[in-house]
Amino acid sequence: MKNILNTNWFWIIFIITLGITLEFTTNFDALFLFGMIVVWIVTVFYHECGHWFFAKIRTMKLFMISSFAGMYMNGRWYFSIPAYISWGVCGMYRPLRNGRMTKKDSMWYISGGMIFNLIAVVLLMGIRYIFSIENDILDFTILMNGVIMIATAIPVKNNDGGRLLGLMRGNLDELEVFNSSNYLFSEELSAKEIFNETSLENENDYMASYVRNLAFIEMESNNDFKNIYSTTLIERHEINLQVIRGFQAMYKYADGQELDSHEIEIFNGQASVYSIPFSKLYQFFKTGETEHLAYFEKHRTHFPSELENKVFMRALEAF
Repeated sequence: MKNILNTNWFWIIFIITLGITLEFTTNFDALFLFGMIVVWIVTVFYHECGHWFFAKIRTMKLFMISSFAGMYMNGRWYFSIPAYISWGVCGMYRPLRNGRMTKKDSMWYISGGMIFNLIAVVLLMGIRYIFSIENDILDFTILMNGVIMIATAIPVKNNDGGRLLGLMRGNLDELEVFNSSNYLFSEELSAKEIFNETSLENENDYMASYVRNLAFIEMESNNDFKNIYSTTLIERHEINLQVIRGFQAMYKYADGQELDSHEIEIFNGQASVYSIPFSKLYQFFKTGETEHLAYFEKHRTHFPSELENKVFMRALEAF
């Protein structure tokens, strides 16, 4: 039940059902409510498209974008996703052949959503006043773009404004995280080269350890699986730590070892997009029913990056 409540489609169906019920049982204007919801969904996606547009100009590539209606990730569409991803995510990377990320690259990418919202506000207000249009949905669209622009511009920790202000003040940790993340999507480098080239010097670069650990797992997956699950791999971010532990548990099982209840619960404790594939594995380990593994045969990708996907599929093939 908890997993159902945490999906975007539960809330879409809940809102539609509630609106229809109110429409026919009260004087509530459900159609206007639905109009506002559609505007909200489109505006959030439009904001993410702003990030994509300016990142694309800076020679970056898209690996994930989401809104309340679903998510595109690594060449695949997902229509049922964790609810908290529905608020909007745009993930970009720069191919290594295009060089390292610069401060200017990051600033354009981060501010792209706010710029798009500002453009929408100016254009829609101009249309409203030039043509004397009085329309509640149009007014709400202007309001939503203004609210999202201001909310993301206010500099608080981890939002667009906070990240942008950090870069302007000379905090380049954001750049280090970006550049380490780019190794996840490398098609030119081997796992050994990725492992050797990713630096752990910056303690605030939480992606560096993750990339190196994934590269280590891929290298060892060609040798002895035991080296993967018997090695203590240190992570700097809790989400990344859970993913790495999940991969280690997979290779332990693939090596013919039984998983204890604590190790099985690792698959149920995943966050963000990683909860999608790992929840299927959790059902498999809890029930022993191989039909849960059939899901992975239907699609080529299940993770944001190719490096993660290779590590995952290599373990799965040995089940």
